[in-house]
Amino acid sequence: MQDGRIEELQQAVAARGLEIERLAYLPLRNADAEWVASLMSVARRLHLVETKRLYIDGGKSWRELLEIIQTTATALAELAD
Repeated sequence: MQDGRIEELQQAVAARGLEIERLAYLPLRNADAEWVASLMSVARRLHLVETKRLYIDGGKSWRELLEIIQTTATALAELAD
Protein backbone atom coordinates (compact mmCIF):
# COMPACT_ATOMS: atom_id res chain seq x y z
CA MET A 1 0.00 0.00 0.00
CA GLN A 2 1.31 3.45 -0.86
CA ASP A 3 2.32 5.79 1.95
CA GLY A 4 -0.37 8.33 1.07
CA ARG A 5 -3.06 5.65 1.27
CA ILE A 6 -1.75 4.44 4.61
CA GLU A 7 -1.91 7.97 5.98
CA GLU A 8 -5.46 8.30 4.65
CA LEU A 9 -6.40 5.06 6.42
CA GLN A 10 -4.84 6.26 9.66
CA GLN A 11 -6.61 9.61 9.42
CA ALA A 12 -9.98 8.02 8.66
CA VAL A 13 -9.72 5.55 11.55
CA ALA A 14 -8.56 8.28 13.91
CA ALA A 15 -11.43 10.56 12.87
CA ARG A 16 -14.00 7.82 13.53
CA GLY A 17 -12.39 7.15 16.91
CA LEU A 18 -12.61 10.83 17.83
CA GLU A 19 -16.28 10.94 16.78
CA ILE A 20 -17.10 7.89 18.89
CA GLU A 21 -15.15 9.31 21.83
CA ARG A 22 -17.09 12.59 21.63
CA LEU A 23 -20.40 10.74 21.43
CA ALA A 24 -19.47 8.66 24.47
CA TYR A 25 -19.37 11.85 26.54
CA LEU A 26 -23.07 12.47 25.84
CA PRO A 27 -25.46 11.34 28.54
CA LEU A 28 -26.70 7.96 27.35
CA ARG A 29 -29.91 6.68 28.89
CA ASN A 30 -29.68 3.26 30.50
CA ALA A 31 -25.99 3.03 29.63
CA ASP A 32 -23.86 1.16 32.12
CA ALA A 33 -20.90 3.24 33.33
CA GLU A 34 -18.52 0.33 32.69
CA TRP A 35 -19.82 0.00 29.12
CA VAL A 36 -19.32 3.72 28.49
CA ALA A 37 -15.78 3.52 29.90
CA SER A 38 -15.03 0.58 27.60
CA LEU A 39 -16.45 2.48 24.64
CA MET A 40 -14.29 5.49 25.44
CA SER A 41 -11.21 3.29 25.74
CA VAL A 42 -11.80 1.68 22.36
CA ALA A 43 -12.53 5.04 20.77
CA ARG A 44 -9.33 6.47 22.22
CA ARG A 45 -7.28 3.59 20.79
CA LEU A 46 -8.83 4.21 17.38
CA HIS A 47 -8.15 7.91 17.65
CA LEU A 48 -4.48 7.23 18.47
CA VAL A 49 -4.01 5.11 15.33
CA GLU A 50 -3.01 8.31 13.55
CA THR A 51 0.06 8.67 15.77
CA LYS A 52 1.39 5.18 14.96
CA ARG A 53 4.62 5.50 13.01
CA LEU A 54 5.44 3.20 10.14
CA TYR A 55 9.03 2.19 9.56
CA ILE A 56 10.97 0.46 6.82
CA ASP A 57 11.02 -2.80 8.72
CA GLY A 58 9.80 -5.39 6.26
CA GLY A 59 6.15 -4.66 7.01
CA LYS A 60 6.30 -5.30 10.77
CA SER A 61 5.00 -1.86 11.77
CA TRP A 62 2.30 -2.07 9.06
CA ARG A 63 1.12 -5.43 10.44
CA GLU A 64 1.10 -3.96 13.96
CA LEU A 65 -1.03 -1.05 12.73
CA LEU A 66 -3.49 -3.43 11.07
CA GLU A 67 -3.67 -5.53 14.23
CA ILE A 68 -4.46 -2.45 16.33
CA ILE A 69 -7.24 -1.50 13.91
CA GLN A 70 -8.62 -5.04 13.78
CA THR A 71 -8.59 -5.63 17.54
CA THR A 72 -10.20 -2.29 18.31
CA ALA A 73 -12.82 -2.83 15.60
CA THR A 74 -13.59 -6.23 17.11
CA ALA A 75 -13.86 -4.69 20.58
CA LEU A 76 -16.18 -2.01 19.20
CA ALA A 77 -18.36 -4.64 17.52
CA GLU A 78 -18.57 -6.57 20.79
CA LEU A 79 -19.69 -3.42 22.60
CA ALA A 80 -22.38 -2.89 19.96
CA ASP A 81 -23.90 -6.31 20.65
